[in-house]
Formats: sequence, structure tokens, C-alpha cells
Amino acid sequence: MINQISIKTRLGWISAYENKGKIFKIKFGKSKNWDRGKILHNFKKNLLNFINKKQEKINSPHIMMGNKIQKKIWSAMKKVRRGNTISYGKLAKKYKLSPRHVGKICGQNNLLLIVPCHRVIKNNGSLGGFSSKGGLRLKKKLLDLEKK
Repeated sequence: MINQISIKTRLGWISAYENKGKIFKIKFGKSKNWDRGKILHNFKKNLLNFINKKQEKINSPHIMMGNKIQKKIWSAMKKVRRGNTISYGKLAKKYKLSPRHVGKICGQNNLLLIVPCHRVIKNNGSLGGFSSKGGLRLKKKLLDLEKK
């Protein structure tokens, strides 16, 4: 059974989806709430603590659903600490991919904020892209929130 919650934050609405005790999707935007359980209640607490800078990362049970290379890239993104960034090019070089391919994998990330794809930027320091609702404006807002 899939459980879902939408949380109003200063970044806008954030929705999370859980099945069998693991969060499998997080997105920006409001969805209907139903069957909220303990996992989503804890996610909400973690999310608000993260946004309010009371904790470094969101510690919620989750599952990354993707192929082997996607999971490698997403795992590498999880290692980028709050307030820091990494370039598409650096990730690409490490895994012998093109920066565009890394960007595509970032866009396929279903665990926004747990897997902080917003911390991946271009080699020249510009933001690159952000496929979530809110686009580059939201990416900048997330990065600014983490730097302060």
C-alpha cells in the first residue's frame, strides 16, 4: 500500500511517497494526503529539521530505484555535503560518462533532497539545469538555503 504526505514548507509544498516502509519518491508540489504512517511522519520531522538547519541531511528509510549507473551517480550525490557542490563534469569523469549523461541521471532522481541533485552544477559554476517544479529558481533557493 502506498502512503503519501504533502508538507507546506518555506520552499513550497513537498510531497513524499512511501511503500513497505521505504520512501520511493519525493517531489515539489502538493498532492493528496492519505494513509500517513510512521515513516512519513518521521520524514516530515526530518525534512523540517533539514530546512531549518537543525540537521545536515534527511535521514529516512528510502529506496533508489534505477539501473546500476544511476544508483552509482545518485550515491555519489548523497556524499556531497550540505553547502557544497560538485560539477557534472567531475561526476562524469569519475564514472567515464559525459556530463550530459550525468545531467540526465540527475533529472531522473526521484528522491529530491535525500539525493541532493541540486548540488550538481556546471564546471564554470553556473547552475546548469533542474527538472523539478520550480526549475532553476528553486535550485538556487535550495543552494542559498544550504550556504547560509
